[in-house]
Amino acid sequence: MFCPNCGADNSEGSKFCKKCGQALPGLTAEAEVTEEQPVAAPPPGMTEPASSPTAPVPPGSPPSMAVGPGPGMVTPVPPKKKKSKALPLILGLVALLVVAAVALVLIFVVFKGNSAASGPEKTVEQFLKAVENNDSNGIINVMDPAFLRELRRTYGSDYETMLTDAIFAGLPGENVKFSGMKFQTKITGDTATVTITEGTLEYKDSFGDRQKEPVDKADLPQLDLLKKGETWYLDFSSLI
Repeated sequence: MFCPNCGADNSEGSKFCKKCGQALPGLTAEAEVTEEQPVAAPPPGMTEPASSPTAPVPPGSPPSMAVGPGPGMVTPVPPKKKKSKALPLILGLVALLVVAAVALVLIFVVFKGNSAASGPEKTVEQFLKAVENNDSNGIINVMDPAFLRELRRTYGSDYETMLTDAIFAGLPGENVKFSGMKFQTKITGDTATVTITEGTLEYKDSFGDRQKEPVDKADLPQLDLLKKGETWYLDFSSLI
């Protein structure tokens, strides 16, 4: 390679002249020649599809890979979403819970409302059952706790025996049995009066004979009761 300034001969690939220091021209890259491929003409009777205009892509947006349907192609329809079966089940459970809650409230109200009326009669039934069975503990359990405390303070540990003996002594005979008992109850606040209106009283008299008479002819007083908390107790004064 000869220097264009001084004409000195330089080796191939040198960038500067070894004699004068002139910059040597670089190698000229050969231009690549690309032959254009001929485009085949469409067959007779067919027209070349017109290209649809392309929407401008905003700067910085990634290139879209979506390809629209070609001629003769059907655009695919996305599948319809199936309706969830869980929603009707959940609604059904909610409705069931609401019905159950209403039923519980009604049961509570009904039984709570009737407890005041049925409570005194239940206590009287327990008392009569204890008398039939000569059950001293059963009699003590239905008595007013305040009365029992006063009785114990006055008579000591023998108060239970004294109380039950007094009750059995007031009966018309031994081996007492009550049947078909019906009651009439009057409640005033925390006090109640239960009257035995129907039923039969059976007992063994002093001669050992079995007697049976309607309860309305028997010497059975009205029974007074006191309510302490949620429990009804017999007032002993009504048995005297």
